[in-house]
Amino acid sequence: MGDFALPVSQALMSILDQELVRSGMVLKGKSSLVFNFRDPDYGPVRGGFHPVEIRLLKRKDRWQFDYVTDFREGANKSLI
Repeated sequence: MGDFALPVSQALMSILDQELVRSGMVLKGKSSLVFNFRDPDYGPVRGGFHPVEIRLLKRKDRWQFDYVTDFREGANKSLI
């Protein structure tokens, strides 16, 4: 499968960089990274930001996005 290049905002890159610095993680020897972002106020009825997971893979000497997943909890129809 070929490589695809999609634009990534500088704001997202800055957030990921800040999270790496905050974690204190050493990247040497790592081949993948997973970031999980959760809004503690999120709920299917009350709304908020959906949980998101981002995975990066190291290819040669560069980090590339493997996936970005948005998790949405199903709303209970009886509550709507």
